[in-house]
Amino acid sequence: EQEEPAPPNLPQGTTVSLQEFRAQYTATQVGQHLALVDKIYFDRIKMSELTHQNWMKNAKNELAPNVMSFIGRFNELFYFVVTDVITQVE
Repeated sequence: EQEEPAPPNLPQGTTVSLQEFRAQYTATQVGQHLALVDKIYFDRIKMSELTHQNWMKNAKNELAPNVMSFIGRFNELFYFVVTDVITQVE
């Protein structure tokens, strides 16, 4: 069994083309990396941000900054996946 290279560990702000990324990492590695990054975002959320649905209020960025960051991350990833799927060439 061939050993897979380590999951992506790019410095923050680094950009790499989707083609380069796909050629270098397996879907499993990408999934593992995304889960690790999501855990970092999730762990930052404080219980006080979740009480009374603070992320739904007008002052949501002040009352629930980490929830809003997590939601932003989700939306960015969702956009990336949708874009990648619809631009696939058979």
